[in-house]
Amino acid sequence: VGELGYELFIPTEQAIHVHDILFQASKDLGLPLKHAGLKALGSLRMEKGYRDYGHDMDNTDSLLEVGLGFTCDFEKLPPNVSPNSSTLTISDSSTSNNTHTLE
Repeated sequence: VGELGYELFIPTEQAIHVHDILFQASKDLGLPLKHAGLKALGSLRMEKGYRDYGHDMDNTDSLLEVGLGFTCDFEKLPPNVSPNSSTLTISDSSTSNNTHTLE
């Protein structure tokens, strides 16, 4: 959700040992780790203003409607497309049409 993080790839048989060492080390440093599940990540995403494609927005929303206007250089739009145009939509890679979409 935008914070510094790491992914650890460890053998399954060593997972509990690595977990215990990391949590003990974090306590020793005065920075105790906390468990966070997928639902916690979802709520933290909302706090940071991150959008979830398919939940908060889809390919029928314009960039301006979902607050993502800052991601587009409107000076590069074709002359016949305005920033408020319904053709300026969010698109996933499975959408194929001839509108001016950002992917």
